Amino acid sequence: MRRLFVAAAVCAAFLLTVGVAAAAPRYAPNTAGLEAHNAVARNHGQRAPVAYEPLARRILSGSGTISLNVYSWNSQPEVGATVDWYVFTDTPDYGTGAGTTDGSGHVDLTGVPAANSDNGEISVALDATDDGAYDLWNMSWGDTGMIGALQAGRLPVTLGRSSQGGWNTWANARVWLWAHQSSGSQVHQAASNIARSGSFADGYVRTIQTGPETLGAGAAYFWDNEGVELAVDGIQVGPGQTATSGPTAYEADAQRLLMRYWGSGKPGSAAWVVMNNYPDGWVNDIAGVADYPATAKQKSFGSFTCDGAEYDSKKITIPSTAAPGYAYWIDASHTSGPLDLWTSFQVCTLKPSRSTASPSTSISLAGVVPIQNHYGSKKGKAKYVTIYKTTSAKLAKLQPTANGGGRTAARWVKVGRDFTDGYGKYKLSTRPGKTTYYCAWYPGDSWYWGAWTSVAKVTVR
Repeated sequence: MRRLFVAAAVCAAFLLTVGVAAAAPRYAPNTAGLEAHNAVARNHGQRAPVAYEPLARRILSGSGTISLNVYSWNSQPEVGATVDWYVFTDTPDYGTGAGTTDGSGHVDLTGVPAANSDNGEISVALDATDDGAYDLWNMSWGDTGMIGALQAGRLPVTLGRSSQGGWNTWANARVWLWAHQSSGSQVHQAASNIARSGSFADGYVRTIQTGPETLGAGAAYFWDNEGVELAVDGIQVGPGQTATSGPTAYEADAQRLLMRYWGSGKPGSAAWVVMNNYPDGWVNDIAGVADYPATAKQKSFGSFTCDGAEYDSKKITIPSTAAPGYAYWIDASHTSGPLDLWTSFQVCTLKPSRSTASPSTSISLAGVVPIQNHYGSKKGKAKYVTIYKTTSAKLAKLQPTANGGGRTAARWVKVGRDFTDGYGKYKLSTRPGKTTYYCAWYPGDSWYWGAWTSVAKVTVR
């Protein structure tokens, strides 16, 4: 199923809309303060945002049947594939259902309402680890449903690895291709992983076909926040066919989406979205959505026009309603192309029990940090949180510049540490003695990179 961000990006790819953004300040990046692709931004497709379900109730149903056969490029049935259907409306209401293909690659999806305004969608995941191989949307069918077949073609793709530090450690790239039917508004898309061997990834990727179609756009993602658009416009690949030639792209030419400093802080924080290696005049629509709850609404931060600098940045404000202990996903989608990169801001808190105190007063410092596997009522993998302090107002203007964990971190002094519970909550007691600033460090895990909370002040009188 398409993510909220993907739909907007692909529509833009074919409508060729262009936005205008005011100039934003640039800065000389500190590599210690730019999170690249550890934890959350791993190989593309390994972990998508949780909040990508349609924001609605599942109440629409009907009497129609979608009868579908799914075949591979060499006419073999795709056995055990999960096929989902969706029908969207202009209201919060929508319908959805799913089925699994049998030994002949066939599935019947029943209870389907009519999709009569190009508001139907069919998506196919080939196995449990696949986040979507095919996706057909803006489709229409009547009250009785539809009968159809999906068969891929193949397109050769070559991707060159760069020599730029940790970026070149990707094991496989995710390639997306789109075809736009000339007879209507339907968009068909396909996705494949292509493995790297040495300095290149050479292989074939599937093209989704329901008949003779022409590719309109493509993108390769080395990481979720690093990708490059592919020159595929006009290439024709029929069902079961293999194209004689395809695109070549290099990671060194890829665009990257980053967060300035640690990419973490409390709800309502100011944050800098950093765009690296974008050409002059490239326009991105910037949007965000909270990881929790699943019904969180997407927020637009407007468009931004890059000026060709190595690093461009746009200041945004993380919504004050963003839930602590989760990622807030930031998306940059090309307004005149298919590239759609995303990264995240980690929402975390440190709150003193008192903002003012006497020298002898004991206060508690409590908060919530993101931990692996926690979502909603599901407990995650607990971790240590280390709290630091400084009495320097100048030092406290920003988060510390070095990793935490030791006795000191960038001249901040360790107060103590606490082991979180399964929901990422922690608490520690201390006596300030004098006006003190506090900040908490938590280490990384398989979901999140290590980062700092926002700075909290306790005034002693």
